Amino acid sequence: MGLPAIDKVVREGEKWLSGLPKGNIMQVLDYAYLEQRLGCWGGVGSYADVPLKSVHPFSQRRIFELMMALPADFRFGQALSEKIIALKWPELLDFPFNEPIGQKMKIWRNWIELKRKGRFLLSQILSRIPFFLRFNPGR
Repeated sequence: MGLPAIDKVVREGEKWLSGLPKGNIMQVLDYAYLEQRLGCWGGVGSYADVPLKSVHPFSQRRIFELMMALPADFRFGQALSEKIIALKWPELLDFPFNEPIGQKMKIWRNWIELKRKGRFLLSQILSRIPFFLRFNPGR
């Protein structure tokens, strides 16, 4: 799911998996997607807007049954969202959406490491320049 491998997250994931029916990996992946990816959107929205009226038109068992009945490659390629957007508002496809957090974390870690290495190299270069040449405001 593109999440970083944090020990606590892995332990909780294993605990979650142990409570699911055995033998049907497609069903497990469907549950993981529904609960871990989609659930975080709907749950937070419901509690964040308590004073406001909320409508959740796709939060119906029949709709989820229909979505889970789609071919596996279609579901796992997340093509449904793109197909619906293409039908109703194709210009929105020019903007990225639902990017995995794993890529963002990787980019962020690389950026932090690059900054750290850059500071180290700069300090090495500055340490080789005599102090009076670095900080002489009269020059």
